[in-house]
Amino acid sequence: WNLTMLTSLKRLVSNAAAVTLIAAASTSHAALLDFTDSTVLNGLTLESQVLNSMGKVRSQTYKGTIDGLGFTVSTSAGALNFAENYDGNSNNGCFINGGSGPLECIKDGLGVKGDEITGKRPSKPQQTITVTFDSDVKFSSFYFLDLYKSNIGTERATATVDGTSYNVDAVASSGDGGFNVLDVPYVPEVIANSVVFSAVWGTWCNDIRDDRNNDFAVAGISFESLNEVPLPAAAWLFLSGLVGLAYTRRRKLTD
Repeated sequence: WNLTMLTSLKRLVSNAAAVTLIAAASTSHAALLDFTDSTVLNGLTLESQVLNSMGKVRSQTYKGTIDGLGFTVSTSAGALNFAENYDGNSNNGCFINGGSGPLECIKDGLGVKGDEITGKRPSKPQQTITVTFDSDVKFSSFYFLDLYKSNIGTERATATVDGTSYNVDAVASSGDGGFNVLDVPYVPEVIANSVVFSAVWGTWCNDIRDDRNNDFAVAGISFESLNEVPLPAAAWLFLSGLVGLAYTRRRKLTD
């Protein structure tokens, strides 16, 4: 070994280290938590629940994972319901007015007690669903089903992140599974670890035949994970081997 060869080896080690560190620094990737996908729903496990004096469920918490990121789904004012099948007139990823969407649309999303979150009179306990991730994410879009309008009322879904509420109104009168998308603004970025879904009673839905209730199902969340991507053990082993080789060759050269 001569000085030129040692310099080349040191350059190789430096380049390998740079590539390795770049891989480790990959801190964001897009993901979709699809609550219409039976595979996702089958992966949910009950973590805890609170019963009232009559033995009925007051709240529940389920846990799951998506792309290696843990999350929980919690309810208030009832049990989580994710057993209903999608009842729209097409399962082409759910759609609005014929445009295809991103979801599986096998199941009908998340609801409380029934197949939807239902807005209640202010004097009654309010139904909510809270999705909490193990670490902060950047929210992109929220997806809903069973969100409809009529000539005397329009249902509205509400998602609240860090005290700021984002709303989306129904666009379909029938069909389409009541599918709609709430795109979260990119400026400012909405970064947090949880979102609360709720329905308001009486304010936006004026259909007295429906007791003036908003109701809808939570169908999905698209987001960017901000977790660092763990560096595979093999990469560290490879890098350590290169460093050790460089050190050994340098010792031999100087001896």
